[in-house]
Amino acid sequence: MNIEKMSVISFKSGSALKPVFPLLVAFFCFGFLFFPASALADSAFNIVGARPLYFGGLRDLAKHYEEKTGIKVFSKAGGCKAAVGGVETPSKRSVGAWCCPVPKELDKKMGIVRIPVAMDAIAIYVHPSNPVDNISIKQLQGIYKGEITNWSELGGLSKPIVPLVRRHCENLPEVFRKIIVGTWFEHEGKTDWLEVKSIEKMMENVEKFRLAIGFESLVFATKGSVKILSVNGVAPTAENIRSKLYPFWRVLSLGVHKSLASDPMISNFLKFTLSPEGQKILKRKLVSISVEGI
Repeated sequence: MNIEKMSVISFKSGSALKPVFPLLVAFFCFGFLFFPASALADSAFNIVGARPLYFGGLRDLAKHYEEKTGIKVFSKAGGCKAAVGGVETPSKRSVGAWCCPVPKELDKKMGIVRIPVAMDAIAIYVHPSNPVDNISIKQLQGIYKGEITNWSELGGLSKPIVPLVRRHCENLPEVFRKIIVGTWFEHEGKTDWLEVKSIEKMMENVEKFRLAIGFESLVFATKGSVKILSVNGVAPTAENIRSKLYPFWRVLSLGVHKSLASDPMISNFLKFTLSPEGQKILKRKLVSISVEGI
């Protein structure tokens, strides 16, 4: 794929994810998306950042690219904060991975430019034995604001609800938090939730406790050990995520520091990520995107 054909993706609310016009070419052609070879060997670079993207396929994609080209790709899972830490220091020669949306003004302030590479969703998880199959946004808001406290209010057993919360990327408009509570800060002390510190603990608690409800990337669903609820009657299928019918959809992105403008190695990796071959790897667990000219 010619780099001039890489496209900016439209994320207009309520519309299908689709390409609009090739503005991103300016970043590539004028040197905004590359790293210098001074920090690492001439045939190596780093990838660091969001676990949903890393475990959702970026790790496998990096390994495949390394085998295909002979270029060493050092990849590491972290979070959106780790992505910033890697990219904001140009000498680290890193590509960052984000699972949360980043406001354009913040990107501009940090000197980061990005491309969307896949879509994902925040799934609502309960224990497999829970008879509830669907939940509305209004009910989720009631649970996490302390207004709904018993499963019987949702058509389940007369047992208390144990809401699980993982607070992350609180400086970014994370989709579940934005829709359900606004900020966790304003509800502290008002809701009897159980706070967990990691994705692993979130999933572990849902798997173990019959009264729990939690939210996490669809990437981490383990068949049989958790149950995924529909939201407003819509299941988080690939089709419903891509069309944005499922409310907790999100776009995953890769970004680099704009000042590092001389490394075709990273440019080629980004093109590969958006190519049919790259998207085929990512769509094993994520939702592929459509890019014009690919």
